[in-house]
Amino acid sequence: MVSGRGLVNDLDSVSFNRGLRAAERGDHVIAVEIFAELREANDASAAFNQGNSFRSLGRSDEALEAYEVAISGGASEAFLNRGLLLRELGRQVEALEAFIEAGKAGYANGFVGAGDYFRVERQWDQAESYFRRAVAMGSRYADAALGSLLWECHHDLGAEGLLRSGRDVSPSARASLASLLWARGKIFQARRVLESGVANDETSSMIVLGNLLWHEFGDPKGAEREYRRGISSGDDNCHYNLSRLLTATGRASEASAESAIARSLGAYPP
Repeated sequence: MVSGRGLVNDLDSVSFNRGLRAAERGDHVIAVEIFAELREANDASAAFNQGNSFRSLGRSDEALEAYEVAISGGASEAFLNRGLLLRELGRQVEALEAFIEAGKAGYANGFVGAGDYFRVERQWDQAESYFRRAVAMGSRYADAALGSLLWECHHDLGAEGLLRSGRDVSPSARASLASLLWARGKIFQARRVLESGVANDETSSMIVLGNLLWHEFGDPKGAEREYRRGISSGDDNCHYNLSRLLTATGRASEASAESAIARSLGAYPP
């Protein structure tokens, strides 16, 4: 969540900082009250931060109204947080509009948000266009998003540099990097990348590491461990992969149970 203070009047800086400290402590009710007093003086940054506290309190309508006031007062960073909140509320088209405005105002993650919208809509060219605009602005999140898109949609080996840049800010980029390295025959590098992800509790690395251990390292026990770890972390696809592994290792009844769970969850191989 972005926090701005660029438009604060020096005379109100003490109160503003009190509001920020309250928000940082999680005392958002107090923060809302402090920023409300500053809003009365047409303080756009106070409106922006009040919107952030309203959002943290789950008071979405009030947050959106505060962001609108902030935007009207020149706090353009509010476009990004408004977009994030609208996306959480399922108002995707409105979120897209806010993200684009955030990008135009110089916030790279606004264009990342716009690209994410088109990626979900499977409009790959539009998604790539916005991700590239964000990459040009110097965002590692954009590197992760564009690299993942290029690899997942086109198996573009040229995405490696983007994925390396973005792997520490995006679990999916780390998993995609490992898959790319595997495709290039660099299985030991791929394993190290995935083990780093698993050490960080990144669910997306678990199923890929399980696959790698089984198919390249001949380690079904290690693969089973990773599939079960993935299941515990909420990756339903791991049920399917585990069922295949159990079948291959002669554990038919266990395999049947996992296969039934996979079918009930609509889980298919990634």
